[in-house]
Amino acid sequence: MKAKILVVLAALAGALFIFGCDADTLVLASEFRLDCGFDRECSPVTEGDSCACLVCPNAAVHQDDLEAFHKARQDRSCSKDIACPAIGCGDEFRGVCSPENLCTLRTATFWHEGDYDRSCTQDDDCQAVFFGEVCDPCLCPNAAISKSALSSYEANRGDAVCRNDAACRCALIETRCDNGMCTTHN
Repeated sequence: MKAKILVVLAALAGALFIFGCDADTLVLASEFRLDCGFDRECSPVTEGDSCACLVCPNAAVHQDDLEAFHKARQDRSCSKDIACPAIGCGDEFRGVCSPENLCTLRTATFWHEGDYDRSCTQDDDCQAVFFGEVCDPCLCPNAAISKSALSSYEANRGDAVCRNDAACRCALIETRCDNGMCTTHN
C-alpha cells in the first residue's frame, strides 16, 4: 500500500514539474480577504497554479479583493507556454458567505418550473412563486404553480443557507388558470 502511495505521489510531483508548477505560480484564495456578512460580498475565483489549466471556479474571495486576486494570477508568470483546452463552466458556482462569515464556493441550486404541478381548474388554484437560483438575492415571484404543489416547493429549498440583505421591490404578478395550467400575468 505504501509503495502505491509513493508511486502516485512521484507521478504527481513529475506532472507538476512538467507543467511548470512551483510555489511562485501558486495563487490561493486564503491569501486574500475572505471575511463576509452577506452572499453578495463573495465572488467565485479559480485558485491554484497559475500555469495549470484551471478554468472553473474552485474557491471564493471577498469582492473587494477580486481585482487583486486576478492581478496576482496574471503577475505570477509561467516558465513555458501551456495550451489549455477550452472548457465551459456554465453558471454552476456561487460565491457565498458561510455561517462562519467566510467566503466559500457552492454549486448553484436551481428551482425549475417543470418540477412542480401547474394544473388548475380556477384562478384560486394557483400560487405565484420564484424559479431560478435558490439564493438569488430577491426571489421575486416569476411563475405560477398549483397550490397543491406549494408544500413540495417549499420543502425543496433544502438546506441552502442564503445570507442576503437585498431590499427588493418585486413587481406584483397576477396568477391565472389558463386552459388548465397556472400562468402569470403582469
